Amino acid sequence: MLNMQIPTIENYSEAHADWYRGFSTAFNLSQLSNNLLISYITTQAELNSQYFENTREYHYGINMCRNGDDRTDLLHSLDIIDMLKLIVRDFAATNSKHQNLLLCRGLSIEGYYDEDVKVDLDEILESTTEKSWNKLIRGLVNVFEFMYLFSVTEDHLKEVVLLTSTPTIVSKALKDKPGLIKHLEEEFKLPRDFMIKLWNFYLEIRNLYAHSFGYINEKDKSSITIKKAAFVEAYENLPFEWHLIDNDLVDTFFDEDKLIVGKMYVMSVSEICVFRNFVRIFIPELSKWEKQEAVKANVKPDESSAI
Repeated sequence: MLNMQIPTIENYSEAHADWYRGFSTAFNLSQLSNNLLISYITTQAELNSQYFENTREYHYGINMCRNGDDRTDLLHSLDIIDMLKLIVRDFAATNSKHQNLLLCRGLSIEGYYDEDVKVDLDEILESTTEKSWNKLIRGLVNVFEFMYLFSVTEDHLKEVVLLTSTPTIVSKALKDKPGLIKHLEEEFKLPRDFMIKLWNFYLEIRNLYAHSFGYINEKDKSSITIKKAAFVEAYENLPFEWHLIDNDLVDTFFDEDKLIVGKMYVMSVSEICVFRNFVRIFIPELSKWEKQEAVKANVKPDESSAI
């Protein structure tokens, strides 16, 4: 299932082109760092859960919880807010420390620390499409992973196909490779048209974060909606037994109701999983195909790594 969380990738071996060593290392780094951050958040919140269960904020919020997941989200959010408040206070303390240090050295930078600084946690949360700090922080971790994985994948593909145009890079990588296309379709249920539509859709998501860090405007919403429709159509045209994504997920996949103009959209676990699992299948198989073709032609594959 393309939306299952599978944080591993095939290990580099002699069966792969040399450039795959760098890609697999970069992939593993992204998964280790992502899971480490999420584990720290979860562990810290669980350790502090008993304390927060006795707070006024918890008793107020628990009345709106419909199930255990809501309760967990509430507890984790309270812990995150508590830590963020400490960080904000540390910002102010750091500025004061710097000022005192400069004064002790007989230095004064007039106006440098005089700006009006205010970090409003409620205002920041309100500027996004999420309703809790727990979901927002976890969504941001997904965004950081996605941007890293997309960049690494894009750079390695450009090395392989000697192409600088990102929108056509997957179709170019598959060009003149009917054997690879057939293999991906039969073994992994990934037909060519579906892979191209998937890449083009996630390219729009990459552009959203690269150009405006997830804050939606009318053009973004229109482009994402159009590319999503093409991707979903390609998915629905697959034979039913090939469906790689839960049918229920398709309805909530980059839900148009959450693409709110003026607000930041953050990615869910399922949304990053679809891209991650495509990459973890497509890139190793492409690498092995490149190695096989190079051996046949007695030409060593490009050893460069695009990390």
